[in-house]
Amino acid sequence: MLEKSGELDNTIIIVTSDNGMPFPRAKANLYEHGTRVPLAVRWGNKIQAGRVVDDVTNLLHFAPTLLELSGIPVPEDMSGRSLTTLLASKKEGVVEPEQNFTVTGMERHSFSRRGGLGYPMRALRTQEWLLIRNFDFTRALNSPQPL
Repeated sequence: MLEKSGELDNTIIIVTSDNGMPFPRAKANLYEHGTRVPLAVRWGNKIQAGRVVDDVTNLLHFAPTLLELSGIPVPEDMSGRSLTTLLASKKEGVVEPEQNFTVTGMERHSFSRRGGLGYPMRALRTQEWLLIRNFDFTRALNSPQPL
């Protein structure tokens, strides 16, 4: 439809997925298989096709990116940063080495723990390392399901 209407090259297409398989240390966790998702972005000739970028980023950056690309001012207090320069670059690999970490967090994925308690975790991810801080590891022990 986009191609037929002549709007394909004027449309930003972002493809990503849900994160994590329903296995231990995957979905509902901050380990690699619970936070890493595929990402592909297309925008006509404004983003070079076929480029592979290895920068550490986060999906929360898409709100300020889309605002900026739409010509709408990004609120100063908005979480995330625009990925516009990263997307417009012709480079591959690590494009913006100064943006070398991301932070993720989890409170709950479901109400499966006794009392509906969350499972507060935070993580700091770099290209090489993952640090997870589990604020109440005893809640894993209170799960009605075996570990």
